[in-house]
Parts: sequence; C-alpha cells; structure tokens
Amino acid sequence: MASDDEISLMSLSDEEKEERKEPAKPATSAALPQPGGLSKPATAAVPLPLPGGSSNKEADLLDQATLWAEVDIDELERVAVTIAQNAVIQTENSEAVSRLNITASAIETDNMDPLGFGRVDTRVLALEAARRGLRPSSPGGGLEAGDGPAGQLGELGSNLVRNKVLPASEQFDPELYLKVIHSDTTVQELSRGLHNLKLQLSEHTGQLKALVKENFERFISSKNTIDDIYAKLQKAEADGQEGVDGTSSSEVMVAVLQVLRTLLRTDVVVQDEARRAFGPLLERQSKADRIKQVLGLIRRYEAVVRLPSRVREHAQARDYEQVVADYRKARALLADHTSELPQQAQQDSMWLKLLEEIDKVVCGVAYDLEAAVRSVQSVPGEVHDAIKYLLQLQALGVRAAQGLDPARLYMESQERHIMGVLEGAQQQYRDRVAVLLQRKQESEDREEQLAALANLGITPPPSAAGPPPAAPTSAESLGKATQLATVQHVARLTAALAQWLPPVWTLTQARLPGLAGIGSAATSIERGMAEAEQAIGRVLAAYRHAVRDCFGSSGCLDAAGLLSTLRDIVAGCLEVQQAVAAEGGPAPTAAVEVMSALAEQAAKQCIAALRGELQAAVARLCEGEDWVMDVASQRAGAPVTGAVAGLRQLITTGMQHLAAALSEAGRVQVNPLRKSAAPARDAFFGCFTAYGAGLRKLAEGVTQQQQEQQKGGSGSTVSTRSAASPGETSVGRRLLLLCANANAVHGRLLGQLYRTWGPMLQAGGSPKEGQAAAAQCAAELEAVEHDLVMAYIDRKQAVLDQVMEEFFFGDGTDWESAPPPTGMRPVVLELLHTLVLVQAELSSTAPGVLGEVVAELVTSLVEGFAEILRQEGGLPPGITPGGVCQLWLEGRYLAAAVGVLSWPALAQAVKDLEKAVVQRLQSAIAAAQAGAGQGEHAASESLAQLQGWCRAARGAAAAGSSNSSVEGLVLACFDRLGALCREEVAGSAANLAPLRNLGQSAAVSLVQT
Repeated sequence: MASDDEISLMSLSDEEKEERKEPAKPATSAALPQPGGLSKPATAAVPLPLPGGSSNKEADLLDQATLWAEVDIDELERVAVTIAQNAVIQTENSEAVSRLNITASAIETDNMDPLGFGRVDTRVLALEAARRGLRPSSPGGGLEAGDGPAGQLGELGSNLVRNKVLPASEQFDPELYLKVIHSDTTVQELSRGLHNLKLQLSEHTGQLKALVKENFERFISSKNTIDDIYAKLQKAEADGQEGVDGTSSSEVMVAVLQVLRTLLRTDVVVQDEARRAFGPLLERQSKADRIKQVLGLIRRYEAVVRLPSRVREHAQARDYEQVVADYRKARALLADHTSELPQQAQQDSMWLKLLEEIDKVVCGVAYDLEAAVRSVQSVPGEVHDAIKYLLQLQALGVRAAQGLDPARLYMESQERHIMGVLEGAQQQYRDRVAVLLQRKQESEDREEQLAALANLGITPPPSAAGPPPAAPTSAESLGKATQLATVQHVARLTAALAQWLPPVWTLTQARLPGLAGIGSAATSIERGMAEAEQAIGRVLAAYRHAVRDCFGSSGCLDAAGLLSTLRDIVAGCLEVQQAVAAEGGPAPTAAVEVMSALAEQAAKQCIAALRGELQAAVARLCEGEDWVMDVASQRAGAPVTGAVAGLRQLITTGMQHLAAALSEAGRVQVNPLRKSAAPARDAFFGCFTAYGAGLRKLAEGVTQQQQEQQKGGSGSTVSTRSAASPGETSVGRRLLLLCANANAVHGRLLGQLYRTWGPMLQAGGSPKEGQAAAAQCAAELEAVEHDLVMAYIDRKQAVLDQVMEEFFFGDGTDWESAPPPTGMRPVVLELLHTLVLVQAELSSTAPGVLGEVVAELVTSLVEGFAEILRQEGGLPPGITPGGVCQLWLEGRYLAAAVGVLSWPALAQAVKDLEKAVVQRLQSAIAAAQAGAGQGEHAASESLAQLQGWCRAARGAAAAGSSNSSVEGLVLACFDRLGALCREEVAGSAANLAPLRNLGQSAAVSLVQT
C-alpha cells in the first residue's frame, strides 16, 4: 500500500516537504485547550507542531476563540489528533500509531488546497501560505475580511456554508470555493493550479488501478462463495427436498444464517479494516471527483475570467477585430448568465463585475477608435477599420460608441484640416504679394525723386539713392517675383488638394457602403456619404475661388506663368483620377469637372497672353533693327537683316508654347479652341501684322530722319552718288532693307510657318477660316512691301528728277542756237550712271524688287522726258530744230540702253517719247521756216544748218534731191539720227555694259515678280 506522501492529493512546496521529512518530536506534556485559548499551553513546554511544520506561535489565529461555541470543531479535531499522535510512543503500540497517522493524514489532506497552494485554514477560510506571507494576499481574502469577497458573504461563517467551501465536504461548491479562497489568485496562478490538478488526477487513477490489481483475488473469492451458497439454496428449493444430504431445510437455513452472520461479522471486520486501510484512499477518490468539478468549472470559465486581460492585450496590440470578437463573446456568456440571477445577486454577481471591467476596457478602445477617426494623420485603411469597429461596438451596445456618427466625424475633421491648409496658403500668398507690391512702390517713389532732382540739374550723392536692396527692386524683377509667388501658390493649392482628395473620396464613396450591413448603420453610412459629397464640394469651391483669384490678378501671370499653372492643375487632376482608380473607387466627377474647367481657363488665358506678348516682342524686334544684312542670306541671293530670322524664332517659340498649352489641356480632355480657333490664329497672324506695322514705323522714322538732316543742312541737295552709294547705310538703303525683309516675310516665311502650324490653328474651325486669315495677312504684308517700294522709288525718282533738271537746263546748252547733234552730251552718261547706281543698290540689298523698281524708275524717266518735250513751257520757246534733234538722239540712246526691259509700260512710254519728239521737231522746223520767211537771220541759219546736216547724211548723190518741206526734213532727221544713234551705241559699249546687265537683271526680276 502506498504511503501517505505518495497518495497525497496536493503537491506541497519544497519548504513543507522538508518539514514533513523530519520526524515529529513527542511532547512530554501538553495542556488541554481551554475555551479562552484552544491551542495556548498552560505551562511552558515545547510547542506542538502543527501540520505543515507550523508552530503554535505561527497559528495565533486559534487564540481568538473565547467561548466553546466559537471553537471550530474541525480545527479542534485536527489539533486533538496531532496531540495524540505526538503523545503515543512509536514502539509501544504500532497499530494505534498507524491508525493515528492515517487519521491525521486524512484530516491534513482534507484541508489541503486542491490547486496545490498549501493548507486551507478552516477557521478563517484562507490559505495558510497567504497568511504566512508565502503568497500575495489582499485584505479581501478569508472569511473574516470585511471588504474582500469573503467578507461580503455575510452569514457564510455558519457550518452549512463552511461545508460548501471546504473541499472535503460532500456539499462542496466549486464556484463558492473559488470566490472565497481564491478571490485574489491571479490567472497565471490558476493556470498553474490547473496543471497540478491534472498531474494529481493522473497519479490517483494509477493508484486506484494498483489497488484493484493487488486485491483482485479477494474480490473474486468472496464473490464465488456467495454465488455457491445462493446456487445451492435455489437448487434445494427447486428439488422440493426436505433437506440436503439428510438435513432439513430449517437446519440448512439455520446453518446458512450462521454462515451469513459469520460472514457479516467478518465483513464488518473487513469493512473496518478496509475503512482503516483504504479510508484515506476513498476519501481522496471522493475529493478527486470534487476536484474534477472544480477543474471543469475552471475549464468552462477560463476564457471568461481572462477576457478583461485579453481585451486589454488586444487593444494594446491594436487588434480591434479580436477585441470586438471577445466583447461579443463576453456579452453572450456574462450578460445572459447575470440576467438569470435575482436583483440583489445581480448587484453582487462576480460575472456582472467581470462584465463591467470588460466594458471599461472596451470603452477605452472605443475612445481610441474615435480619436483615430478624428485624426488627420490616420491613413485611409486605419480610418476604415476604425469606423467599422466603432459601428460594430455600437451595435453591441458599448456605451462609449452610442450616439457616434463615425463618417460625419471623419468628414468634419478632414474638411477642417484641408480648409485650414487652403486658408493658410492663401494668407501666406497675400502676405508675400503685399511685401512685393510695397517694395515696388518704394522703388517707384525713389525713381521719381531721382528724376525730379535730375530735372533740376542736381546730381544726388550715392547715399541719396539709399542702401543697396537685399533683393532686386526693378519693375521687371518684382514682376517676375510676383509671378513666381503666384505660380508656387497655385502649385501648392493643387498639390494639397490632390493629396487630400483621393483617400477621402475613395473611403467615403467606395469603402463606406460596405459597412452599411453592420447593425443599423445603413442610415448613418448613407448620411455620411451625402455629407462627404457636400464637404468635398465646399472644398472644391474654395480651391476654385483661390485659383481664379490668381488668374484674375492683373499682370501677375504671363504666358509662361500660365503654362506652368496649367501644367500643375493638369498634373493634379490626373493624380486624383489615377489615385482613385488605383483604389477601385468611382470617378471623382465633381473634382475632375472643377479642375478641368480651371485647366481650360488657364489655357485660354495663356493663349490670350501669348498673343499680346508675341506682338509686343515683334514690336521690340522691329525697334531693335540694326540694318545689318545676314551673311547667309547674302550668299543665298536673298539678303535680309537678322530681324527676319528673329521673327521666325519668335513665332516658332510662340507656337511651341501654344502647342504645349493645347497638349496639356488635352490630357484632361479639354480643348480651349473647340468653339473657335480665332485666339490661336490671332496669336499667329498677329505676329506678321505687328511686323508689318513695325516696318511702316521704321520707314516713317527713316524718312523723318532724312527730312531733319535736310533741314539741318545748308539747303543744298545731296549729291546723286553719295545718296545712292551702296557702301553707306543711307536712307534709301534702309528702305530697301525694309523692302527686302517685307518681301522675305511675305514671300517665304509666312507660307513656311503656316504649313507647319496651320493644322493646329484650325482646331476649332474649318480650313477655310485659316486660309482666309492667311490670305488677309499676306495681303497686308504685300501692301506694306508695296508702300516701302514706292517710298524708295519716290526717293530715287527725286534724285533722277534732279539729274533730268541738269540734263535739260544745267549743262550750259543754249537751246535757242543749238546746232544739229554730232554726238552725245556728257550729261547723258551722268543719267545712265545714276540708273546703274540704283541697280547696284537694288542688286546688293533687295534683288527681289529690282525689276519692279528699275522698270518703274526708267518708265517714269522716259515719261518725264516726253512730258517736258510736250509742254510748251518745258523748253525755251525758241529752241532750234538742231536742239530738238539733239534731245531726240539722246532719247533714242536711252531707249536703246534700257530697251532690254520687256515691260509693256516702258514700251508704251518709248513710243510716246518718239511721238513727242517728232511733234516738237515739226513745230521747231515750222517756226524756223516762218522766221526765215520773215527775214530772221537766226532762223534762216538754223534751218540751213539742219538741211546741211541732213544732206551730209545722205551723201552727194542725194544733194540735189533734197526736200525742204517739214515732213521731208523730219524724215531726213529721222534717218540721220538713226545712223548717228547706232554709231554712238557702238562707240560706247563699255558705258552701256552696266545698263545691259541692269536690263537683264531687271527683266529676270520682272518675270519672277
């Protein structure tokens, strides 16, 4: 049979085991307990050791009884057994000692804690380990405590309630035991006690099996004996015999009764022996059953008891889903169980207090979730989960979650945040612009003061201008700084909106509807989505107002600044769309519409600003004309100044800027030219119109400069050679440069650029509108070119008029006595040289208008020649026929020199000249004949010279057949002038070579024109 230590239900601490191993010392004398003190000795003696090795000094709680009614019977029995055990000598009566040991062991085992935390003090119903300080204990433990769980039992100190608490009692109540004895035991200690119970149960099961195995033969023998007796009795009764083996039935019955009495006495003895031998084991078996009940209770409610700590752990780990699951489980287990108790029991129920503790933890979780919803630092995923868990807690009835509208709280905080960001950016921008404007005003005031001092002839000292500014203060630099501030402001606003809107829109419009099925949250979710749309609309309105303020600021943004702003808005719009699409949310229609409208407005204002800036730039280009021909253009045979290349670059850059604006707007499906492409066409063709106006202004300036030079001079005319010298940038040369530029822009540049950018200019209209605008622009440039050419022709015509004046009246020829011609006058070569110089100037400067200018000048020259001959007052009235023949010869010579020009107007002018000469010669011959008839010597002499000049041409054979009539003399002069003209032309081939080249170049130019 196993020892008491081997079959002990509870595992003792190491200290108690060491004390158990030491043999108990017998007491020489012991005082009987008195009512006033159960364990207090009457005389000084060796203290009686109590179970577990505790002395009566440590068990001072026994001194509290003052009446016999207050004595604890169980405790008194335990002390009595201890005294008897120590009083009996071990060697005198081994059977008595054995019985005392068994009894003491059973009593000691009955008072042990099933969970292994030591002996239970049956007087105060508390663990002795806690009373000795081996375990932590609060004032609430024990039966006598006033504030703890045991103290709240009231009448539980009675024996009836005490029997329910003690583990050895048949009325043992596991729940009451845990509440009284282990009210302060932690969950970790309960888990360790549960492990001890499992070990003890497995150990006791093995001991029971061993007991049955060792006594199996006795059980079988007893059963066989009883079965034999019962079988014999049944057989005797069945056979109806009077007796067995000659014995009567009464005798048999008497014998059986005697055997039964013997067996009963034996059974009593056996039962006593078995009770003495196996009593503790059977008690332990009963106690094991009760421990199983405690174990089942602990297993059943282990998760419930640990719920507060579990909920707190999950909350600290932010595992809110598990928090909700645990709270739902606690509500299902505790709330229903508590509701079944009476009202007073509900107030004192451990389950209710446990549920209240869980409620406190979950309310803290609800507050944390609310803070996460309100925080602008929370990411959308956290906010979504927080709203979901708040709605779930709200559906479970958590007090802190009641009355909350998470979606509304979220939108309020988000709207307040983004509005603060936008307003802060607005205020910062206004402050920056105010500083720049103040600095600009100070700069203008300073410049006005300096200008006023300069007008008074006072040169201010350097200190009067003030200290050098820390930043540029010129109007241009301040304008750039203001524009930079505006562009940065719009970019900051757009970036803030693009960063804020996608997560808010996705959360409220795509993810919140999935939470509508939580409890009764459908209405709240629907209301939250509607409020979110309204809040986003208010934010978009504030953003639109702020950006339009920047657009409306006069002079703050030029075309480049507007393009940068357009790019920022388009990038923000695309960022919003892509971010929402990546999250699988619906398209943010309102945001896209607002940002697209702003992009369209920015593109339109960019085109309008570009038009004005291009025209202003073209005007500055014209004002900066340097009158220097481009070398490359000279080599190409179409000389122009650098202004033409500058105009090309300027227009190309402007159109690239326009294309960039249209491309950026197209990224958000916006076309600012969808209704009309007129703004873009105005920006393009306006450059050419502005250039034409600039050329006119330059021509007027050149002409005005010439007039001022003439007024400032001596009044003499400028010599022909110096006025037309190609080596000087004269007035005529400048006019030709303007003509060349106009010709190049009209003839080449306009067509080339229109072919490149024409399709873009027709984006909002039909091709006919673009073609009509191009034709109108070409006509304007052609008119400018024609006006410039005519201005040059008028200037050269004035020079030729001076030469013609010298030709007729300034070379000293006496036309009233002039003989018939014998050759060309030198002044004719002067006239030809003037034409050659004009041709050289045109060829080197404006070959494109050479034919037109030369033809116009020569035609005008011939017409002027004929006009002088036709006028009565153009020549002296007494001009001789020989003088008329001299003019006729020189006129035919000029016509022969420029006859290569195949221009109908010139041919007609030559015919008119021939007719005018013939008419004037007829008039002169008639006047001479009339004068000779009247006896005028001069008339007779001039007529005789003419006739002799004509006869000399015909030769001697024709001397006698002369015709003295007017017609005959005219025909004779015609023949004589023809021969003489051919001789002059042949003799002056070197002088006429430049005119031949002039004619050929002019002819080619006319054909090209």
